[in-house]
Amino acid sequence: MTIAYLSIGSNIERDYHLREAVKLLSHLDPKVRFSTVYEAEAVGYQGDNYLNCVAAIETSLDLDSLMTTLKNAERYYEQDDAQAQSGARARRLDLDVLLFGEQQCTEPCRLPRPDIFKFAFVLQPLSELAPELVIPGQNESLRALWQRLIQQPVMSDQVMWPIDFRF
Repeated sequence: MTIAYLSIGSNIERDYHLREAVKLLSHLDPKVRFSTVYEAEAVGYQGDNYLNCVAAIETSLDLDSLMTTLKNAERYYEQDDAQAQSGARARRLDLDVLLFGEQQCTEPCRLPRPDIFKFAFVLQPLSELAPELVIPGQNESLRALWQRLIQQPVMSDQVMWPIDFRF
C-alpha cells in the first residue's frame, strides 16, 4: 500500500464537483482524509475563484493506474464542456497526484509535483494533512516549507481563504 496525496480543484459548479471527487476517492480508500477546503483566486489568469483541497489516500494501485483513474474522472466531467475542450483554464474537476509514497520521477508525471512549491492552495492544505512529512528529495517538513515559502512573493501574493465545506 502506498500513501498518495492528491490535489483537488474546481471553478465550475465547484461544490458539486468537489463532492464528486470525494465520492471517487472514497471508493479508492474508504479512510481517505481531506484538508480544509480553500477558496482561491485564479492564479496567472482572470477567471472564477477555485475551491481547492488536498486528499490523502492509501492505495494498492500503482502510479500509472492511479493517474489513469484520476484522468478518466476529469475527462468524464469535462466531456461536454466547450471551455475545457478549447484548452481554457476553467475546470470542472482537476485531480493531480502531488506525492506518491517516496517516489521521485518525471514519467508518467513529475513527482514530487512542482505545484507544491508554487501554489499556496496546494502547499497549505498539504502541510495541514501531513505537517511533519518530508517531501522526497527535500530536507524539511511540509510545515517548515510552508512557513518559509509563505514569506516569498510567489506565494504571499496568492489570495485564498478557508471555507466551511461539508463533505
